[in-house]
Amino acid sequence: MLTRTPPDSIGTPQLARLDQELALVVWEDGAAEADGFRPRLGREALARPYAAVRLGGAGGLFAGLLRLPRRAEAKSLLRLNAEARATPAVALEAMAENPDALFAGLASAQRVRLLSFLMEIGAGLFGMARSPIYLRACRALAAGLQEALQGSAGTARIVALLPDGAQLIALDSAEAPGAWHHLGADMLRRVPACAVDDGIYLLAERAAAGDTLHAGGGAAPWRLAAAASAPPHLLAWMQAARPPHAAAVTGLVHAWAAAREGTGGAVAALLRELLLLCPRPARQHDGARHPLAAALELALPDGKGGLFLQGWMRDPHALVSTMQLRLPWAELALPKSLLHVFPRPDLAPRFARASHAGEPPMGFVAHLRDVGGAAPQPELVLSLASGATIPLVPPLRVLPPAAARDAVLASVPPHEADATVMEACLAPAAGRLHQAALALPRATDLVEIGTPPSRPRVSVLVPLYRTLAFLRAQVAAFACDPAWAECETIFVLDSPEQRAELEHLLRGLHLMHGLAFRLVVMPRNLGYAAANNAGALHARAPLLLLLNSDVLPDRPGWLAALSAPLADRRIGAAGPKLLFEDGSIQHAGLFFDRDADQVWFNRHYHKGFPRRFAPALRARAVPAVTGAALLVRRSLFEQVGGITEDYVIGDYEDSDFCLKLRGLGAGIAYVPEAELWHFERRSITTHRGYTETLASLYNKRLHHARWAGPIAALMAGFGEGARA
Repeated sequence: MLTRTPPDSIGTPQLARLDQELALVVWEDGAAEADGFRPRLGREALARPYAAVRLGGAGGLFAGLLRLPRRAEAKSLLRLNAEARATPAVALEAMAENPDALFAGLASAQRVRLLSFLMEIGAGLFGMARSPIYLRACRALAAGLQEALQGSAGTARIVALLPDGAQLIALDSAEAPGAWHHLGADMLRRVPACAVDDGIYLLAERAAAGDTLHAGGGAAPWRLAAAASAPPHLLAWMQAARPPHAAAVTGLVHAWAAAREGTGGAVAALLRELLLLCPRPARQHDGARHPLAAALELALPDGKGGLFLQGWMRDPHALVSTMQLRLPWAELALPKSLLHVFPRPDLAPRFARASHAGEPPMGFVAHLRDVGGAAPQPELVLSLASGATIPLVPPLRVLPPAAARDAVLASVPPHEADATVMEACLAPAAGRLHQAALALPRATDLVEIGTPPSRPRVSVLVPLYRTLAFLRAQVAAFACDPAWAECETIFVLDSPEQRAELEHLLRGLHLMHGLAFRLVVMPRNLGYAAANNAGALHARAPLLLLLNSDVLPDRPGWLAALSAPLADRRIGAAGPKLLFEDGSIQHAGLFFDRDADQVWFNRHYHKGFPRRFAPALRARAVPAVTGAALLVRRSLFEQVGGITEDYVIGDYEDSDFCLKLRGLGAGIAYVPEAELWHFERRSITTHRGYTETLASLYNKRLHHARWAGPIAALMAGFGEGARA
């Protein structure tokens, strides 16, 4: 803002009140030689803030705003330059109570400049946005301008309504949007604006006919016209009008929402509905004839303000110089260093006869930790050295958190998922989405079938997911064991779409065998850990047996044998011997080993050895046991907070649980006398979120990051024979 100091030749300033303490001063500087506006009252220089602007015109007209002391005497003289003794002065008693007469002496162009000055400086620097006197002065200046311009000033119209009294306003203007302000009856507000091919859109709140909209600078103010009929809701307008600039309007709505103190309630609902009902059309540049081909295939908000991207690019001539990510509320640089690149052989056939020879396309993924909000359809702008740009827009994919997590973990082929891409990109994005999935409401239903024992000794928790093929055989084995008279059997259904089928089956098994069942129905698939934790909430016995649905007892008496070590209070959990279908050993206790990358992973003692292999016949302490069949004191289960749910679908939760028990000083026992058959991984192999993703690798690295130190100490304590 240009500031001026009047020379000695200046004429007498004119002074008018804009508020109890705010004054407007206008003067003419014929010599136009001043270099500062530093007002003083009497002998004292006025404290900041104060500001001045050149209004233009042949005489060199200027205007200034200043704050007067509360107890200033009416006869005090105001001078425009605290350093110039001969500066003309004006007494405060000459100050007009309103500036109307002062405005009348200004040309239209000068009034426009003054209106911009008052709106930007008066409201911002001096905080006058709600002052009735100041607002009346601004409205009077705007009204006089509109009358003087006799209709040459534009007319704005409300085209759509938003929540909380907000309106979308259209202006048929070719002017670039500047610092737009909305001058209403009770407040002056700065409003967001966006330019489109045929005009400008603004978003104002509680605007009424006759209000003024002004872009600042030398632009004339706009008057808001009265609506001929009630404007439609924003979504109805966008769906009916199908404006070609829908993306710009969507961005404007996001900018308006981001500037508000809160975006809850109807505003948050509008943002979501706008995304779903009015998505942007996908825009790719993927033809084989192009010298540059690229696509942004996937953009997934991670639920914590971050964004995961997946796409590919083929640039044999190195045309792309920089990349930017354009969001509704911001534009962010996307350095190539953030992209994790890997081959995409699936795309190679498309470019086998490409017009421009070169390597096949390379895929990329990236995780931006903080982009300021959910942006499922950002624009990835490829900038060329010449300044030309190629925008890419992904198709809209709005996925539930669990499905989005699975999509992240399926975005990179397993053989390309090295430590860098996992730790810097995939794991952070998948972890956030997994937590979002767990945070969703998870109310369960409990179905009682029969009458369970009043004081059970063991509560058996059996998670069920999709596969029910072993249920009849498992229940028959339970019924043949006298120990089951003291057990309560709790089935936890993790695939709720099977509820009717399972309930019918359990009622039939109850009539056949006389066993009582408790059925806990999960609201959706949440994985092994959450299913067991939900079942444990309904358990009443002092011991909990975690048992997979594909584990069948070999003979009665195994549960008594498995329970025996827990008579020693130092033992917190015990696991049995598990057998493959061919009679070889699947599990005889669990230990930890390092892979080629020195990452700890789980291994089973004597896996694949004969059932009667001598070392597997010895009861002993082991580092951990598998969760396929694990007996634990319920008090310890509750003390460690149950099974950790951070792992995806089902891997490493059991060893994590055993390590938590060891953290309390509890021992883990292997009991070879308890033998069961394990038809391994029958349920998990039906889960595409596990079989078609990097879930196992994600879990392995999470487990290592959390437990590497304790595992190293534990395995050192077990000595060299720990792996035998």
